Parts: sequence; structure tokens; C-alpha cells
Amino acid sequence: MVKNQLDENISANESGDEYQFLIDNHQLFNQFKAIKLWFEKVEKTKYTPSYFFPKQNSCTYYQQMLKTKRGVNPLITKKSIYDHFKNLHQISEEKGLNFTISDLKSCIEEEIVPTHYIEKEELKKMNEIKKTKINEIREESKKEIKNINKKIIKLEKNNKEIKIDNKIKIEDKYLITFEEIWDEVGDFHSGPQLLDTIEKDLKSSIFNNLSKDVAPFVKDETGDPILDFKKHNHRVLQTDYDTDEINDPEIIRQIAELATIFDKRTELQKNENGALTLLSFQTSADRINGKIRGYNIFNNLRKKGIKISLFKDLANTGFNTIERHTAANKDVPNTTYITTNISIQSVIMIIYGDKKYTPPKNQNYRVTIEEHAKKIVNLIESKILWGRPVK
Repeated sequence: MVKNQLDENISANESGDEYQFLIDNHQLFNQFKAIKLWFEKVEKTKYTPSYFFPKQNSCTYYQQMLKTKRGVNPLITKKSIYDHFKNLHQISEEKGLNFTISDLKSCIEEEIVPTHYIEKEELKKMNEIKKTKINEIREESKKEIKNINKKIIKLEKNNKEIKIDNKIKIEDKYLITFEEIWDEVGDFHSGPQLLDTIEKDLKSSIFNNLSKDVAPFVKDETGDPILDFKKHNHRVLQTDYDTDEINDPEIIRQIAELATIFDKRTELQKNENGALTLLSFQTSADRINGKIRGYNIFNNLRKKGIKISLFKDLANTGFNTIERHTAANKDVPNTTYITTNISIQSVIMIIYGDKKYTPPKNQNYRVTIEEHAKKIVNLIESKILWGRPVK
């Protein structure tokens, strides 16, 4: 089977490709930082982003940049990261923008880059303006009502709304949408893709650490021992809110109902008296009705000024390697299998209100891979049969 060149673990010197570092460091490459840096450099010129993307309204490439800048649906595979940022650098060079390969390399981190959903600076500024306006309304209303919640109830009964000047309204394009959260919590592909990448990187590190006499028997997968990998992806969805900010019983009830809808979309397992059951939509109609109900709750919370944020992180990567043997018989020789269980835990956090999110501490990816590869190498070289099995 022919291997994709972009998936090979080769150096830039061997490939002659100056963008090879995007392949070798794709998990450590901070996409948000790179795109933010590009926009900052554009702002220092006389041009707007549209100068570099004349068809930006229909250009999926430019739309992906805007999503990545907000942290929504970041690129996952080696090839997509390679193609995207190679193209961005080449476009910049063609148009005379001082956006260099060194700038791209400066975005390589020491730890796995979490895909946080980060607000734009404009959104933060507008939120501050909104808070100031609300505080002014509260001060003016102190003589008439005891608290802002009573005023909201009174205004709703009279079909009135608090109108804020258009200049300080937060535009929808600066906020994560219900559809984006719905797609993210229902995405079951990123975990397996990441596990495949971890397996390839671990195998590559094993081969690099094996002695030259042993490596051929492991690499061709016909000698003894044979490398075997089993992969597990644990997805965790958590919901939280700020009790100091949100204390209206009806709003809390709506948040809880919306959380249940997202739990079903994620297909979480529920433990009931020791029996595991799958929490999911039972039929297509159930899923459609749940989605429209969630959409309506989501928009209602937004109208009430509730901030909704989504964060996604790789919380943990675990390895466990054991040695096992096939049962010898007259047809099949006794073969040693080095089986490695690779498990990852990806956490999705949905927060309502201004509660601060604290991401899990990430492992150093390179160090973790290298350390476990050496353990496997020690196991192989202490147990290996010198020669090929008898056929």
C-alpha cells in the first residue's frame, strides 16, 4: 500500500520542503496564534483582508480562517494544517505582506495546543460597554424596584423590552452559534483521527530508538515480536454556570434543559444502578424536535444577556503496554505481541455566564511519546527472538 507522503515522519532536509515543520509539529502548532498574527500584520498595512481574498464572502478558505480565529472547528489533520498555512504564507508573499516562515515557526508550542474558544477583543470591549449600560439602568431604577429581576418580570408582563443603542449591540458574528455547539458536541471523528496520529508518532519513535539489528524484524511486521495497538477515546461533556450572576429559577431550568439536549447529542453513558445506558435521541423525529427546542432556549438565554461559551481540550493521554503470546499449534508458530493501549480523554466544557474556565494541564506531547517509546523498546530488546519465526 502506498503511503501518503504527508504522513511520513521525515525531516525538512530529506524532503526539501520548507514547510515540513508544519507536518512534524502539527499537534504543537498554535493555529489561533498564527492567524491572529496574520491579521495584526494586515492591520499595519493600508490594505484590508479582502485585498488578499477578493472573493472572501464565498471563499471557504477565508471563512475557515475566521472560524479558527474564534476557535471554532480548528483544523485537525496533518494535511489540512499543512495545506492551509502553506497557502496563507504563499498568498502573503505574493501580495507583499511581511508574514514569514519564521512567524509560522514562532507559533509552535512546547505542549499540545488546546482548542479553546476565545472571544474576540471587539466582543470583550462591547461586553464592557453593555455592562456599563446595564449598571446605569439599575441605578435609575433603584427608586422604583428592588432589583433588576423584578424589573425584567414587570417589563415582560407588559410586553416591554429594554432597548440598548445599536452601537453597543453585540453582532451575532462575534458569538459562537447554537449550530456550532451542536456540531462540536456531536463530532465523533476528531478523537479517532487524533488516536491514529498518536499511534503513528509512537511507532515512529519506537523505530528510531530500536537498535539497527532489531528494527528490521519489527518494521516489516512479519518477524517476532509484532507491534499491536488498541485505541480508546473517552469524550466528556461538562456544563457549568456562575451562581453569583445567574440565580433566576426559570433561567436555571432552561440551562438544565439545554444541557440535557446537548448530553443526548453527545451520546453520553448514564449509570443507573450499575447498568450503563446510552443517553441519546431515540428517533430522527426526537432528534429534530430536541434540536429546535435547544435552538429556541439558546436564543432566549442570549436575549436575556446570558453569555454562552464553549471550550475543548485534550485532558489526558495514557499508554499501557503488555506482552502477550499466541497459542502455539502445528499451523501457527508462537508469536510475541507487544500490545499498547492508547487512551485519550477529550473534554468539552459549556459555560453559561462569566465564570472563568481553567483548562486542564497538558502533558508535553513529545516527552510523553518518547518516554513510552523507550519503555517499549526496552521490553522488545529484552524479549525478542533473534531471527524470523519458522513458517
